[in-house]
Amino acid sequence: MIHGSSGTSAKIIWVPNLPWIMARTRAAANDAATDRWRAATRGRAWGQRTRARPADRKRGPRAGGSVVSVRYTGSYAVVLVLHLLTVVFVVGPLAVTAVTASRLVRAGDVAALRAAARTTRLFSIATIVTVALGSALLGLGSVGAQWDPSQGWVSASYALWLVAIGLTIGLVLRGLRGATEAADRGEPTDGFAGRVAIGGGLAMLCWLAIVVLMVTKPGA
Repeated sequence: MIHGSSGTSAKIIWVPNLPWIMARTRAAANDAATDRWRAATRGRAWGQRTRARPADRKRGPRAGGSVVSVRYTGSYAVVLVLHLLTVVFVVGPLAVTAVTASRLVRAGDVAALRAAARTTRLFSIATIVTVALGSALLGLGSVGAQWDPSQGWVSASYALWLVAIGLTIGLVLRGLRGATEAADRGEPTDGFAGRVAIGGGLAMLCWLAIVVLMVTKPGA
């Protein structure tokens, strides 16, 4: 308190340094904003890691922290390509011919019946090459070493192949030949359509089952 000359008194109020207060306030606000940004960044990074974990599990088995990939190289790749080519160009036409042969039988066209019978016979024999190439893959290289004829999917595939060929030759081919002979004599051929249709349909189911076994490999 200060006394004036007139006997009056005045109070002096101390006011802090306003620029210093404002600077400290801005610094505190910046620190708080920085803390919030760091917390948000850590949250996003953690969310990305947690979301990526299920995707990582879908990539396949891991060995030593890396994704295991299968590469077909060398002789295994060559034999595999040949095997698939025979499947496409031998088994495929055989299955289609066996399924559609019943229409040819009902039509009674002698030339078409003879061509279908010839295709069925030749392609049935040619499937031996497909089976031989598939058998060569067993135990071949690092990939084929994990498979052997004792596994269930391999044995079942051999059995289904024999059944498919038996149905194709025993029902489809014999029916086509019988229909061809009947057409040559001018007799109706509809009586052979039933056995040809049954044989072709059952053989197609066998081929489809083999494809499923080749892909899934149960018991491997």
